[in-house]
Amino acid sequence: MFAKYRITFEDGKVIEPTGRKADAIRFERHFKLPASAMFTDDGIRQEHLWFYGWIAARRLDPDTIGFDDWIDLVESVEIVLEEDPNPTTPSSSPSL
Repeated sequence: MFAKYRITFEDGKVIEPTGRKADAIRFERHFKLPASAMFTDDGIRQEHLWFYGWIAARRLDPDTIGFDDWIDLVESVEIVLEEDPNPTTPSSSPSL
C-alpha cells in the first residue's frame, strides 16, 4: 500500500521494508475492513499502520514472530514516502 515503512525496534535496529498491494488484501482479510479504513477523520489508526509494517517485516524475515508479540519489540512504525525519480522542473512562466 505504501512505498516503504521505517520500523524502529526498541533495541535501535531499523529496517525499511517495502509495501506491496498484497498487503492490502491481507489487511482486509485480517480486519474484515476495506484498506481505506486505515484512514479515519482523526488520521491513521496506529494498529492498522503497525499491522502493515508487520506484514512488510515478515516479507524480509519469514520467521518474524506473531503480531501481538512483535509490537512489544517495536518503538515506531512510520511511512516513508519515496521521492519522485523524475521530478518535474517548475516552469518560469506560471500556468493558469
